[in-house]
Amino acid sequence: MTDTTIEYIPLSKLIPSPHNVRVVSSSKPDDKELITMIQALGIIQNLVVSPKGNQFEVHAGGRRLAALNHLLSEHKINGTYLVPCK
Repeated sequence: MTDTTIEYIPLSKLIPSPHNVRVVSSSKPDDKELITMIQALGIIQNLVVSPKGNQFEVHAGGRRLAALNHLLSEHKINGTYLVPCK
């Protein structure tokens, strides 16, 4: 995957990276707002990933990944949901 290519990767193949760039966590209301926005509009900004075996580590977009996993746990989306990634 090159730096300028956006690929759509199934949610089930995305895992959080221990090297995620976010150092400050968001608030619960911010998380709820993000979940609501993703459910209504989908992912607007791609995640930044790198391959790790047959999965991809998310280096930027950890909150979006957590929001997607929340929607997955509530059966609002499934593991085949395609996520834009760079």
